[in-house]
Amino acid sequence: MKSRMYDSTKLNFIRLLKLFEDSIDDVVAITRAFSIAYVIHRGKLYDNIKSEPYINHTLRVALILANELKVKDRDVIIAAILHDAFEKTYTNTFKEDLLKKTIGEKALNLILSTTKFNIKEMESNEYCKLVLKSSRIVRYLILANRLDSIRILKNSIRKDKIQRFKKETQEYFLPIANLTDDNLVFKLSVAMYELK
Repeated sequence: MKSRMYDSTKLNFIRLLKLFEDSIDDVVAITRAFSIAYVIHRGKLYDNIKSEPYINHTLRVALILANELKVKDRDVIIAAILHDAFEKTYTNTFKEDLLKKTIGEKALNLILSTTKFNIKEMESNEYCKLVLKSSRIVRYLILANRLDSIRILKNSIRKDKIQRFKKETQEYFLPIANLTDDNLVFKLSVAMYELK
């Protein structure tokens, strides 16, 4: 059963690497980031689907960026794979200085930039203003993360969580997407429409 659970992980990882196959350096760097993420998320299951390894979420965020939004910057993809590296709920978190040595300063700064905004502690207009002050690529990371979370909620039976995500996306993320990329507005809108 466990090996079947990770089949989608393998397939997503192969799909991601294929997008960077023209550069062995990119493939090595992305593989290194995946290895770290795998250690961090080992044994963790995605909150909305108890039979899915959490690492699949981070791979899907990277695939949204690389495949759907055509972001081919390896540091951005590494940041997507490791965007939850500093979650307080993980016992396997890595120290900033170790990550910096392993993945580089640019990727680490992108990760840190995406984690400094706490949606639970801010009003929607305050959150939007702060995120909009960040770089376009940080906004892409935040929005790709939200897009995957909404897409995966289609299979959730937790109506309370679906309603909360729909409300947050409407108030916080669609205004940011509207000032970032029309394609993201469309993708978020479709994903929200598909939530029941």
